[in-house]
Amino acid sequence: MKNTKTRAVERPVCSICDGDIDPQVGSGWRWGHNAQPVTDGRCCDLCNTTVVIPARIAGMIKRRPREDSK
Repeated sequence: MKNTKTRAVERPVCSICDGDIDPQVGSGWRWGHNAQPVTDGRCCDLCNTTVVIPARIAGMIKRRPREDSK
């Protein structure tokens, strides 16, 4: 008799939107992106693109030294 028992696979959850983090096509990486500096934890592709990356860029702009006007 064939064993039909299946194992439930836990899907990681985005720490920003609480949605599921989908595995990456090709590599199979299923843990999403680093959500720093927005929050601790991992985030989905959409939150990485629309929230995390803009926050990182804004942080770099704030820390950039101003050029003196002559």
